[in-house]
Amino acid sequence: MSDYLVIVESPAKAKTIERYLGKKYKVKASMGHVRDLPKSQMGIDIEQDYNPKYITIRGKGPVLKELKTAAKKAKKIYLAADPDREGEAIAWHLAHSLDVDIASDCRVVFNEITKEAIKESFKHPRAINMDLVDAQQARRILDRLVGYNISPFAAVACFDALAVFVCRFGELKPLLFHLASHASWKPSRLRRMPCIGCRFQRASPSSRDTQ
Repeated sequence: MSDYLVIVESPAKAKTIERYLGKKYKVKASMGHVRDLPKSQMGIDIEQDYNPKYITIRGKGPVLKELKTAAKKAKKIYLAADPDREGEAIAWHLAHSLDVDIASDCRVVFNEITKEAIKESFKHPRAINMDLVDAQQARRILDRLVGYNISPFAAVACFDALAVFVCRFGELKPLLFHLASHASWKPSRLRRMPCIGCRFQRASPSSRDTQ
């Protein structure tokens, strides 16, 4: 019986990493995401702070069952999905499904598949980064909300534009506020949502002139 279970995304990576880590480690693949929003409904509770309702992805039942069986036999579980926000979200979903404490040192990341890089990453396990997880969830929720509420063609155009805006907001912010101070639009308070939201309200000429 292996002491440690390591879960990666790719089966091809799993074999190589297991060879590098040695006999005490069993490496399995999740084949990407194991949970997602349902396809048959929106899957977002708008009345409850936009909480997402995740379900096991169709066809991933056997994969998840195999991972749960392996997890019961392991002394410790390491989640080694890819080192980006999508990988962080996959690790978070796996932690939820396998009853792994997300605050424990369960997460390992590496940028290359070499023996040295793999062994070094296991010297520095960490907790799951919830900032990255929340970023992925925000994008997923926004994608679903846009897709369900406007036409597919408009959804693509709107979402692409918004994605660029979010990614470059730091660069655009000075320009936006400069324009706002010289036009009939002014920024209002930010509306708290799980995804990024910003609304503008029209200001009357008199209110603009007094500022």
